[in-house]
Amino acid sequence: MDNQPEAIVDVAVPYRVSNSFHYLVEPSLREALHLGSVIQVPFRTGSTHAFVLGFPQSSPVAKARLKLIEGVVVNEPVFDEKMLKFLRWVSDYYCHPLGEVIATALPRPYWQPPKRKKKTTKTGKDDSLDQLGITGIPSAKPILNAEQLKATQILTDPHDLRPALLHGVTGSGKTEVYMHVLEHALNQGKGGIVLVPEIALTPQLMGRFSARFPGLVAVLHSDLTPRERNAQWERLRTGNARIVIGARSAVFAPVKNLGLIVVDEEHESSFKQEDSVHYHGRDVAVVRGHFYGAKVILGSATPSLESYHNAQTGKIRLSDSHQTGTGPRHAQDDFRGFERRGTEFSSPI
Repeated sequence: MDNQPEAIVDVAVPYRVSNSFHYLVEPSLREALHLGSVIQVPFRTGSTHAFVLGFPQSSPVAKARLKLIEGVVVNEPVFDEKMLKFLRWVSDYYCHPLGEVIATALPRPYWQPPKRKKKTTKTGKDDSLDQLGITGIPSAKPILNAEQLKATQILTDPHDLRPALLHGVTGSGKTEVYMHVLEHALNQGKGGIVLVPEIALTPQLMGRFSARFPGLVAVLHSDLTPRERNAQWERLRTGNARIVIGARSAVFAPVKNLGLIVVDEEHESSFKQEDSVHYHGRDVAVVRGHFYGAKVILGSATPSLESYHNAQTGKIRLSDSHQTGTGPRHAQDDFRGFERRGTEFSSPI
């Protein structure tokens, strides 16, 4: 055992450098490492955390020049192979170093735990939404009208996994359609992500979703403290929560068996991340849905030109929900006479 050679590990560091790096791992530590583990490595004149990307059999760098890792920070993987492929796509498409993409996608306490843990007194309370001041009042489940039911049937069609554009005026009942489609996913053992453009909208949606799906909903947005964010992330990672509602960064949430992603008000510019890693939450949601085989619903009263064009050309499916609820009916252009060119329309609702 003592004569075993050191293994090679490929890592990404959370800095603006374009390539990954190779290090050596002592045989005694190799079994403790996995794809997605976090380790401490010497880097430049100091040391840094690094994310394990794999274990290559060889390296273009002479083995004598490779340095040993300094230790293991997080043994349990913080991402799996499927998530790594998705994060690599984000890195390649937005021309941003993979290490910074991973560091942006994961809560910092998750991959960079504090050196000293403060002693805390248990109060008997959990890390559910009640701790965040978000509660839902249980109410009778609404019965869908004919138009809402038609939209739900279109959006749960197992034979069409294209993203779908749910086009409906404000107050027309799109949220109720979201919840019925999400309930369908939950009944199949799957989970869901609901993205909203503004943090201010999150408590409003949280109340409705937590009332419908008690104990299954988590929330992620930038107003949470690091501890609160980490606790919500952990609920999702362990499967204690199966739904997450949040702003654009929630698109990276570790939802178990992801089956549905909803982007509400998909036309909003606030889905664009302009700090650190630049990305568009709506577009990244569509790509994650592709990687995970999850249905993606883009909802809007005024769809973006990109999404509407994609619906017209058949790249995504259009459910034209003019009137799904009891809200005021607005004047709308009637597109039913247009040539459809492969795009499937539901009846106007």
